[in-house]
Amino acid sequence: MNYKEWLDLIPEQIVKRGEKLKDHITDLILKEDKILAQVKGNYQPYYRVEVKFKEEEIESWECDCPYDGEVCKHVVAAVLKAFEPESKKGIKRKGKIESALEIVEKLSEDELRSLLKELAYEDMAVRNMLLARFPHYVSSGPFSLESIYRDIVNKLIQGYKKQGFIGYYECMDLARNLSDLLRTGENFVQQGKLEPAFSIAKAVLQGLTRAMNSMDDSYGSTGVVLAEAFGLLVNIYRAGKEDVFDFLLGEIKKKAYRDFDLHYDIAEALVEMADSPKKAKKILKLIEKLKYGHELKATLLAKFFPEEYEKFVWDEKNILKVWELHLEKLQEENRLDEALRYLDHVLSHHELSTYRKLDVLEIKAEILEALGRLKEALVLYRKLFDNTLESRFLPKIKEFASDEEWAEVSQLAREKLKGLEFLEFLLEEKDFEAALELLKSGKVTPSDAYSLKDLFELSQEFPENLRKEAFLTVLSSSLSVIKEASSRDKYRAYLKALKPYLKTEYKEQVKNFILKLKKLFPQRRALHDEIDKVLKKV
Repeated sequence: MNYKEWLDLIPEQIVKRGEKLKDHITDLILKEDKILAQVKGNYQPYYRVEVKFKEEEIESWECDCPYDGEVCKHVVAAVLKAFEPESKKGIKRKGKIESALEIVEKLSEDELRSLLKELAYEDMAVRNMLLARFPHYVSSGPFSLESIYRDIVNKLIQGYKKQGFIGYYECMDLARNLSDLLRTGENFVQQGKLEPAFSIAKAVLQGLTRAMNSMDDSYGSTGVVLAEAFGLLVNIYRAGKEDVFDFLLGEIKKKAYRDFDLHYDIAEALVEMADSPKKAKKILKLIEKLKYGHELKATLLAKFFPEEYEKFVWDEKNILKVWELHLEKLQEENRLDEALRYLDHVLSHHELSTYRKLDVLEIKAEILEALGRLKEALVLYRKLFDNTLESRFLPKIKEFASDEEWAEVSQLAREKLKGLEFLEFLLEEKDFEAALELLKSGKVTPSDAYSLKDLFELSQEFPENLRKEAFLTVLSSSLSVIKEASSRDKYRAYLKALKPYLKTEYKEQVKNFILKLKKLFPQRRALHDEIDKVLKKV
């Protein structure tokens, strides 16, 4: 879609905020297929935006702001600014970023050093970036590598603390810096420098764990960093640094990790490192103390003690904790007959919940199907449909059933299915008269703009002689959605579902229906505004 249609899909308040931000874009580069921009931020001096397009068709967009919606105001601002006539005329002009990069290319070594020194002194972000990306240039003097990297991590953490606490956005920035530092560690591993890589991993793991009680990590940034730290430790071990294994054996016993359930992450890293029965036995002793360590134990037993593994995964005490892991192993090894026997054992367990039982039955049906045992698979698919009344099982039943069997199931579906699922079933069966009667009965009505969109699409599956009547029936029933709508966003979403049909053979009926809404709801000024916008564009 072109950028104007793209903007139409974005909530109005986001577009309005983007409009206000247009004049706060500190840099804009408009290339043939890409927009690069720096837009003023609330929590940082600016956010970086990148939008890819082709002949004014928006293809993708990114912004490094913390907004978790689909499109942020910074992206909207960049698009609005970029596609202004004056911006397009200047497509070949260099933006500030391009000009700055050109200057960097031409600066002498002395000029660069002087500039970096000045920035490092004045700007905390630059200081943190230097510490994270080039820690190996810090002179160790009489101090060990460990103490140097520990000091760097502490400096990064302390730099983001305010009154002893690291806030939400500061926590995300800290995570970025620590990730940069861990990438430096990965580079050391590639170069064979395992000692500094090990020191970095230890410093991040221990320093961040200590700081977790005094930060707002609602976004989950620290979890990503810790996963990267454990990944680095595993890579260091695999590159030949045996000390890593003993280090983690010691760390897993510390309370600081248990407070955040990180002892499970340590156990998982140890399992990945296990490369001998002797080490596996050491890990198994630790795993025995973990309440939820069954899958980790099964993984180790499968690798080093296969006989014990078989006993473990078939044991009544363990089976509900490890059946999915063992089943995956059997399927990967194409041991499908054995997988069926195992699933029967799982199904016989007295503590298996009804919900989980249905999951197991579905997997069993799929395996039977893979083995070509279609009649047995059919029995299970029918059982699943009888218990759940989920129409997703019906295509399989129809595929494997005889005409007589299908007639029986089809009759049950007609009696039991309701609402949208029943409509979909009737359309699939090409019983269009019954489907239209169902729509007219009012038993299938949209609850919101999304279900309205689905119903409109289903109305187009009717044959030509019934299609218009089906569409107009859905349109009439959509009144229930607008009656319940209570905000501008909901009005906009509702009208968005109708808008495509203003360009079809139904355009007059849709237009008249929309105008009728203004008379039905004379007090809803926001609805009137949104209707006027839609009709003006048409």
